[in-house]
Amino acid sequence: MGKYEFDELEERYRRSGRKDAVPDEKDKRYKKSIQKRRLLNILLGVVIVVIVIVILFLAVLGTAKVSGSSMYPTYVDGERVMLWKVSSVYDRGEVVAVKMPTGDEYIKRVVAVPGDEIEVRDGSVWVNGTQLEESYAQGVTEEETGSVVYPLTLGEDEYFVLGDNREESIDSRAFGAVKESQIIGRVIGG
Repeated sequence: MGKYEFDELEERYRRSGRKDAVPDEKDKRYKKSIQKRRLLNILLGVVIVVIVIVILFLAVLGTAKVSGSSMYPTYVDGERVMLWKVSSVYDRGEVVAVKMPTGDEYIKRVVAVPGDEIEVRDGSVWVNGTQLEESYAQGVTEEETGSVVYPLTLGEDEYFVLGDNREESIDSRAFGAVKESQIIGRVIGG
């Protein structure tokens, strides 16, 4: 029985006009059962909301831990970052979490996107013939000997990622471009 039936019961006692109108034992049990049902409905609602939040978090959001100083000063060693995992296109300048074939996860910045031609020379990053202005980068950007041949044109699902602390970072200069499928998600607020 629902809220309206309970309200009708209360209204019946009010209309009787008797100050001593007291519900009998059966009515008291009925009132308690209604209160229990209301409480159970509230608890069920809270449980459903919690389950939806957990599912949403697992499917859409995630976390990653910054390991090392490769993203300093933007992020520091041990810092946890939130990830938005439903993106499939990433722009230059965005910070992403990348999962390597070894299972290692890195936090890096996208500096070149599919179709871009990238080159590391003169201590800077050049994309499509233009030197990038990177206010977030710290240190000189040198190429890693023998690992990537420049200029490098990225394939349709490849991204070139670098750490902000260029002199301390292991990144695409060492392991090459990363596939879109290796990107776990975009760092929120990065």
